[in-house]
Amino acid sequence: MKPKVFVTRVIPDAGLNKVLAACDADVWQDELPPPYESLLERVVGVEGLLCMLTDRIDARLMDAAGKQLKVIG
Repeated sequence: MKPKVFVTRVIPDAGLNKVLAACDADVWQDELPPPYESLLERVVGVEGLLCMLTDRIDARLMDAAGKQLKVIG
């Protein structure tokens, strides 16, 4: 079973293809960054979060993801 990951932006194909091959990835497709409330919804149950420095990552978001969250990159 592949780990569940949320990717907050479309990233270059070289990196995204590796993530898609190794993970069950949910990728934010909008040109604009996801609003914080959307982040809170999409991280529930993920083991990994691939985000940008501009994304608001805080204790509330990590708690929303759950105890199975292993990595934020």
